[in-house]
Amino acid sequence: MLIRTQAMFEYTGLPETIPQKFLEAYIQTSGFSGIVKVRGELYAMWGGLGGVPDVYYQPTVLTVANPALNYDGSLEIGKDCEIIRNDFLFEGLKPLCSRYATLLAENFISIRMASINKRTQTFLRADNDRDKDAADKFVKDLVDGKLSAVMTTPFFDGITAQPYGQELPARRRLRNSPNFISILNPNGLTTSDFRPTTI
Repeated sequence: MLIRTQAMFEYTGLPETIPQKFLEAYIQTSGFSGIVKVRGELYAMWGGLGGVPDVYYQPTVLTVANPALNYDGSLEIGKDCEIIRNDFLFEGLKPLCSRYATLLAENFISIRMASINKRTQTFLRADNDRDKDAADKFVKDLVDGKLSAVMTTPFFDGITAQPYGQELPARRRLRNSPNFISILNPNGLTTSDFRPTTI
């Protein structure tokens, strides 16, 4: 997801010491990036925000350490360095990506189970442990992609089947979506798209 969100932006006029991919990675994952001048060159750095809060309880000091440049220090924001925020609360995109990654993962699980259940077109219900064990083996064979046959009459007497429902709305969205960015768009989501389905 972060790879795709990085592709949304294009910078011009950046110094060679600040590659766009690292600047944007700091901003999106950490919520901010500090711009620091070291020996006459500008660098994008990540560090800790702190110091005595200003009148609006915002940080006033950026503490950085960069072993490659042999540089560290506590810098006054606005005087010794500048801060580029991703958002007002310095949260970055990780919480948003985590939210939709969880929804996508849950839907992939539902899609996988729905696809497996589509192999038999029915739900199985058993009334005793023997029939349940037989049904479990039958379902396991389906999950493993194996074809199996049941020849005994007691199995059919003890097992009842219920027709399977329709295709998951989320599956249709994933199938018809040109890319995952449209799935990440919160304005394009509805509760029905991600409502769990009993399988």
